[in-house]
Amino acid sequence: MSPDPTHTYDIRIRNVLLVSFLVRLIISFTVELGNDEVYYWTYSQHLQWNYFDHPPMIALLIRLFTLNLQLESFPVFLRLGSLFCSALSTYFLYRLTREIHNARAGYLAALMYTGSLYASVIAGLMIMPDSPQMVFWTLSLWALVRIQKENSWKAWIGFGLFSGLCILSKVHGAFLWIGWLAYLLSFQRKAFFSPKMYASLFITLLLSSPIFIWNFLNDFITYRFHSERVQIGKSGVSLLFFLRELSGQILYNNPVLVFLGIISIYWFRNFKGDLKAKKVLVLFNWIALPMILTVLAISLFRETLPHWAGPAYITLMPLTAIYFETHKDRKKVSWPIPLAIGLILLFLMATVFFTRFYSGTLIPESGNSHEFSDSLGMGDITLDLSGWEGAGKAFRGFIQNEMKKEGRKIPPPLLVENWFPGAHLAYYFARPIGMPVIGISKPWNLHQFLWSNKYILETKPDMDTCYALVLSNLPYNPVKLYSTYFRTIKPLGKFISYRGNPIQGWKISRNFYVYRLSGFKGKASDLPFAK
Repeated sequence: MSPDPTHTYDIRIRNVLLVSFLVRLIISFTVELGNDEVYYWTYSQHLQWNYFDHPPMIALLIRLFTLNLQLESFPVFLRLGSLFCSALSTYFLYRLTREIHNARAGYLAALMYTGSLYASVIAGLMIMPDSPQMVFWTLSLWALVRIQKENSWKAWIGFGLFSGLCILSKVHGAFLWIGWLAYLLSFQRKAFFSPKMYASLFITLLLSSPIFIWNFLNDFITYRFHSERVQIGKSGVSLLFFLRELSGQILYNNPVLVFLGIISIYWFRNFKGDLKAKKVLVLFNWIALPMILTVLAISLFRETLPHWAGPAYITLMPLTAIYFETHKDRKKVSWPIPLAIGLILLFLMATVFFTRFYSGTLIPESGNSHEFSDSLGMGDITLDLSGWEGAGKAFRGFIQNEMKKEGRKIPPPLLVENWFPGAHLAYYFARPIGMPVIGISKPWNLHQFLWSNKYILETKPDMDTCYALVLSNLPYNPVKLYSTYFRTIKPLGKFISYRGNPIQGWKISRNFYVYRLSGFKGKASDLPFAK
């Protein structure tokens, strides 16, 4: 008696989930938190119905896996939610593709998901809004498969629930409904006379309503900010932005998988499989392609980020998997999928090496030194993931010595001028000793620090003495920025961040310049905060 193929692939998928989870877990211990990750950690400090940039699901995820912030000191626990979200998303993609076609196609789709930089790293390793988004995105796709197969109340309610939670993770989840409604309008107009659809839509709107209520109460700041980023017709067409977005989408979603996706879309024109399966795959195209094209269109006029379209490429994976599974030489044509996974493993190994063990900085000092620091490390993106812990420890020792000299029991505030690197300074430098962090700059530079300021200022901190840090790779003029608020701004020295390995040795990768600000001129209410 031959083994059940579904059972065989169920076992294989568990192995894929286990191995990929362990690989990500090891990297979580090895690489420090990135600028986006520590920024979303600031969300978790004060739960809100919405935040400056994104909905609240990411904050709830961090709270859940750090046991309500009891384990926030350990970066691996901040990332743990993303690791579990990745495992769930992979499994849900497997199950929905299995339901469309068969278990082997589902297994291939899961391997593709593992081979995507967006899915495996951005939404699968880093703690980002994309992490919970992909759980509810794949669940929503699965619910759509069930709707097309059985058209039950359960499936419709499931789609309303999952798509609402997807939007509550990241507003890009709205493309699920945009594509779904466009498909219904084109092929299944009878659905508009069904109470199931309206009940499903109502659930989605109800779940996502906190986003709109919060923005209404905060002068629609999220939409005003993002409209500035994507406003069309103000700066003319930029071919550079477009090419950067296009190449970014290809790289983020793995060039091998993108190429295979294009082939499978072309092949699908002559697809002669099950009619219900074809309807589902057509629907997935209606969800994915408008999302990709919309982001590319916006990139003609404004800077965009390649991971915005990541869910769209995941939506095309079942089609690509079925293409491979139904190919007449399916064993021969499956080799690109291991290649895609190999590229991701190579990328992860290179990331660990260059962020943790590369000697010095990838970009040496340019000679164009800033007036308040050198330019060492400027443009080196690997410094986003390294050097914070060591420099933070040195800074905390310095502050504690200063507190002893002054007889202070409560740490003085640390001032930051931008959310990046402000969030890194808040997590690695200030948090361990309870040092309050206050942002002073333009609102568009501070982002969520406007609300952090509000919470901190309610504690009435002693502003007479504050400290600021200027990084050599991200320099700014503290005298120009802070002289409105302080009478004296004095440089105190610098902390040096080293990076290297036993073979090449350890070299300086970045400098941190420390300033003391004293003689606060005004009132705390004069500082920028969310009103």
